[in-house]
Amino acid sequence: MQSVASDTQQRRNALRALLVLTAPAALALTAFNLRAEAGVLSILSICLVLVSVACLRAITRDVATTKLAWIYLLAVFGNVLPIMAMPAIHSGGASWLTIAPALPYLILPVRLAFPAALGAFASALAAFFIGSVAAPYRLDPILLAHVIVPAAGLFAAAHFYTKKRISAEKQMLREILTDPMTGLWNRKKVIQAFRSERERSLVSETSLSIILIDLDHFKELNDQFGHDAGDSALIFVARLLERRLRKSDILSRIGGEEFAVLLPETRVVEAVALAEDLRCALASTEFYHDGQAIKLTLSAGIAELGRDGDDWPELYRAVDAHLYASKRAGRNRVSGDLGSSPLPSVEGTA
Repeated sequence: MQSVASDTQQRRNALRALLVLTAPAALALTAFNLRAEAGVLSILSICLVLVSVACLRAITRDVATTKLAWIYLLAVFGNVLPIMAMPAIHSGGASWLTIAPALPYLILPVRLAFPAALGAFASALAAFFIGSVAAPYRLDPILLAHVIVPAAGLFAAAHFYTKKRISAEKQMLREILTDPMTGLWNRKKVIQAFRSERERSLVSETSLSIILIDLDHFKELNDQFGHDAGDSALIFVARLLERRLRKSDILSRIGGEEFAVLLPETRVVEAVALAEDLRCALASTEFYHDGQAIKLTLSAGIAELGRDGDDWPELYRAVDAHLYASKRAGRNRVSGDLGSSPLPSVEGTA
């Protein structure tokens, strides 16, 4: 899904920016720790430098973003938690408590960000209170309120903002990929779905077919009964097709009175039978507009990946040619490489 790709790219960009900032910051931290003769902290900060540089190189080679994000977070908190627990060396280490829960939301998928942030927040609190043994002033109620309340508030804000943003992006993407009249997927979406199903078909060595449907005499319907009737007819046909198709089939309206159906794991002979079922179902079902019965029929073409084309442009040209063969043969029929279907068993004049 495009939304998934977009979210991954955003997280990848955020991780890249953090790595660019972290490497020199960790180098400066190493210098400070060495000067303070903090041997363990120095080793940890050197490790953070090396991890940041290694992740920065790996991210340019398309290594999985989530995997790199976990490595980065472990390296960061491997430094932050000891810093918070050692106020004698880093007196301002408590400030990391505020930042800790927000960091995972920048670079992890939202389903992983919450448990990661919760773990980071709990660990940071533990390190903060461990440090209070050497710095009793940390237990001052006012100081506790100033540290914990903003951290908890930022944690909650990061969580709800991220969820709302993801939800809004998904809704926006759905609107972009949905036909507003029928609620079906649109042409852009079916092409995306085809690419995904094509890859799956090639890997699993299964068939993939497509049905292209065009409503017969649709212009005449609009001219005779008005565009409201035409719109109602499109919605009526969309619902009828949805009821007759399988859950695995991908139905879309690709423009005007044309519909496309992707049929995963379906050979052309099976696609022809399904298209014939759809044709008969529409021809035998009355459509009413303003109390008036209007006869609707469809013509369809069928093509199969491999035998009719290896990509979307080739397959679409083939299925479109079969559709127009149905039109030229008199409409209300199905055509594919197996030949045209027999003369329609249900005559249609819509």
